[in-house]
Amino acid sequence: MGGGTYESSVFRFFDTLDGIDYTLVMSDTEAFQNDIRNQYDAVLMYNLRSSLAEPARTNLVNFIESGRGLVVWHHALANYGDWEWWYKEVVGGRYFLRPEGEHPASTYRQDESIIARPVVEHPVVSSLGGHPMHLYDEAYKGLWISEEVEVLLNTGLSSSDGPLVWVGPYDKARVVVIQPGHGSGAFYNLGFRYIVRDAVNWVAGRPE
Repeated sequence: MGGGTYESSVFRFFDTLDGIDYTLVMSDTEAFQNDIRNQYDAVLMYNLRSSLAEPARTNLVNFIESGRGLVVWHHALANYGDWEWWYKEVVGGRYFLRPEGEHPASTYRQDESIIARPVVEHPVVSSLGGHPMHLYDEAYKGLWISEEVEVLLNTGLSSSDGPLVWVGPYDKARVVVIQPGHGSGAFYNLGFRYIVRDAVNWVAGRPE
């Protein structure tokens, strides 16, 4: 958590994730100040920070390279723009907070009516049964998204790039990126709750 604006209802959202025990930490420097490989099966990141200093960076690398799971959720797509390994090899995407070189700043629009459609069969989106999901949430556009990601959920909304949920390209750990999730229009949607829950379970290697 921390670094970006978010609704307080996100704290209640975590309590809806049946079967998942979690520890809430309000900053990434605190979360990764120690080696957590033997404490957790997965990390869900909902923070927003431009850079991550040592020793937190090394502990995060060690956690991921040990095969533990990672869910990068909403604001966290803008994390660590100075760390190419992170956003190119692990996440497979990045929200640009400001222009860099030839890449313009990414954009967002709040309270968008988003029709999200599964595009493949996968445990993370299986709860939708192949049916579309309707969200009222914040849409991102102008992201950098790697050609190596596996897109699971997509939209045709003009204020979005299209991909909403994808599997990251990293081959040493399971990584899922979930772009929606700014506010109650997503938090109170049962299908969206299932997606976040199933993403955590899948990256953690739990039985499908």
